[in-house]
Amino acid sequence: MINDSKIFLGAAITFLALSLFFATPAIYSKIGVESQARNLLQKYPNNMEKMKEAYLLLRQPQLFAGYENFDSRGIAVKNTLQYMDSKLFTDMEIKTNDSRYIGLLLERRAKGSNLGAKTAVFFLLMGILSFFALLREKRLAG
Repeated sequence: MINDSKIFLGAAITFLALSLFFATPAIYSKIGVESQARNLLQKYPNNMEKMKEAYLLLRQPQLFAGYENFDSRGIAVKNTLQYMDSKLFTDMEIKTNDSRYIGLLLERRAKGSNLGAKTAVFFLLMGILSFFALLREKRLAG
């Protein structure tokens, strides 16, 4: 009988490491960036400086919500980035109705962090299954 313990152990460690790799930016995005941007938009809807701060927080995309990956919904994101960047770099005033554009970036980032979290859960489950396969292999071998 062939003992596959090392294969199962390697797979379990790899899957758990991948889970951690994908969970870290997703958690950071949800707890750090998204909550801070959401608070700025909700608490200060008429404060242009706070809206600018929220935009600058969201300007860098989340790992899974890259702004260079344009689907049909992503075209709106591309246009939003161009519009808001032009306002910032020409020192134009950010108006209250511009919050919808910042909300679009927040929505895109939230979808990306959700995808990252779901990917982390998938790899975590695969790691747990590999660990159970390792235990079964050891029990059958010994």
